[in-house]
Amino acid sequence: IKAARKSKSEVCRQDPYEQTHLRSVLNFGHSFGHVWESVTGYRTSHGEAVGLGILCALDVGRRLGVTSPHLASQVEQVFTSSIRGPSREAMASVLKGVTASRISSLLLADKKAAKVGELRMVLLKEVGQWALATVDPKVWRDLLPDWKKARRT
Repeated sequence: IKAARKSKSEVCRQDPYEQTHLRSVLNFGHSFGHVWESVTGYRTSHGEAVGLGILCALDVGRRLGVTSPHLASQVEQVFTSSIRGPSREAMASVLKGVTASRISSLLLADKKAAKVGELRMVLLKEVGQWALATVDPKVWRDLLPDWKKARRT
């Protein structure tokens, strides 16, 4: 935790006013994480929701060719080996009865959107390397049926 706090502090020091997009790296998993918080009425903790959001970001990254399947599997394995880590089953449970249009409205309300109607996500390229990508809604909508069935895409 100390190393993570030090790393976050260094990122904030280098980009205190969010001018260079470096600080965006701190939002990994947050786009969908905020959706999961909202659809559960904030019964899911921020950390758990962001963990589920990271699983989504890994899938989106794989779909867009930014995240290698091997790296995504490694990250997901770290999560699933944790006692309280996010899981595909938890994601499916959260998504039960949630429509794509509800998810879309929550994503588009995200404060980190580049402009109205645009979804910007931090995607993992390699350990320690990331990309800020504009994601077409079709990408996550195509992944949604698998997420609802607890399947990795």
